[in-house]
Amino acid sequence: MPRWLAALGVAIAIAEPARAGVGDVFGLGPEIMGMAGAGSALSDGPWAAHNAPAGLAFATAGRLSLGVIALGSQLEIGGSSTPIEDPVGILAGISVVRRLEGPIVTSVGFGIAAHLVPGTLGHVHQRTPETPFFLCYDNRTQRAMLLPALAVGLGGKVALGLSLDVFAGIEGPLAAREGQSGEVESSLFLDIVTTIRPTPSIVVRPGAGLSFALTYHPQFSVPYELDVDAGIPGLDMTMHVSGRALYTPHTLVLGAAWRSARIGIALDLSWAAWSLMGSPFVEVEARILEIGLLAPSNPTIRMSDAFGVRLGIEAKVLAAGPVDLVLRAGYGYESPVVGEQTGRSNLMDGHKHTWALGLGTGWTTGRESVPRVLVDLHVGGVVLSRLAHHKIVSDPADGRNDPTLIVDEDETTPGIQVTNPGYPSISGGGWITTAAFTITLEVR
Repeated sequence: MPRWLAALGVAIAIAEPARAGVGDVFGLGPEIMGMAGAGSALSDGPWAAHNAPAGLAFATAGRLSLGVIALGSQLEIGGSSTPIEDPVGILAGISVVRRLEGPIVTSVGFGIAAHLVPGTLGHVHQRTPETPFFLCYDNRTQRAMLLPALAVGLGGKVALGLSLDVFAGIEGPLAAREGQSGEVESSLFLDIVTTIRPTPSIVVRPGAGLSFALTYHPQFSVPYELDVDAGIPGLDMTMHVSGRALYTPHTLVLGAAWRSARIGIALDLSWAAWSLMGSPFVEVEARILEIGLLAPSNPTIRMSDAFGVRLGIEAKVLAAGPVDLVLRAGYGYESPVVGEQTGRSNLMDGHKHTWALGLGTGWTTGRESVPRVLVDLHVGGVVLSRLAHHKIVSDPADGRNDPTLIVDEDETTPGIQVTNPGYPSISGGGWITTAAFTITLEVR
């Protein structure tokens, strides 16, 4: 039995879900992060592969970028801090563009943007329904992202683009049987299932410094299906473990911008369909021969779609010979995904206010054989308003039919016995700090 329980623990650990990637949470690249996530209509370097792939067709030069991103957490729930694990990531990107003389297709751009977690492709964590955690930030930045993108410019004013986010899911059986020696022997057969998220976009630059971008990030998740079969003396059991990992919702981003020789202003509006997520927990269904079907029910979480607005500005404050200097600033707001929960679940969220500052500098020798060197950095933070849960204890008879409710766990003992960590009330909030730095070689 101890060996079987260990094998079962491994099976469930494999199935634990994570969500999204750093680009889906904070944006990708210090330029757009320095404007609080605004600027999808201006993005035309490697990071456009995530922000607005069509922008690659409007690039004026090829770029090769390398840098780091660091995150810090001052979030807390019930007085206990909630850190962001794997807070440092590596940023890498490349983009090239070719001008064409065709009557319709006038340019072709290609780019790859990457965020790498040192030492691993990703980490996966699972929380029980009762565990308090921040839905939008827990585990969401702990996976590698590799985004190849292609863009085609049409007529010099319109461009279409597409990027691909490729990852994998798992499915297959795990079996445990008593071997000839009397020891428990197990076998595991898993298929790696490819999951692809295409991100299409369109960018229109009609002239007079104006630019408009529409980008659609489809819902993305990595499915897993595990069938566990245990045929051990005294225990005949099958189990089905399923769920969706690395979830990010359908998201639509509309960007508008105006840029002159010295000033750039960007506005992004976003809608994220969190209401379509469904259960954020692992689903487990077990059948034991002597008992029958056991299917513990997870509480249903009512989620709201998130609406966001981001405003950013950049200004060239120095253009002296071979050196130029650009300052950036921005503010963003996004509405909460979850609200107060009076039952078992303790998901946390709140109104999100993003503040950011950025700096970019370029240096050139004037020689065509020597690439221009760009250095970009940003610092910022997301302030998360406090959310409080006030629990309600329901009648035990109601709790037997509704897994979302909190009930007295021991009616034979005087008083109310509840072990839920959110009882009788719990609150959480705080802020997250972000910083990114890249060095870029630009070749015209």
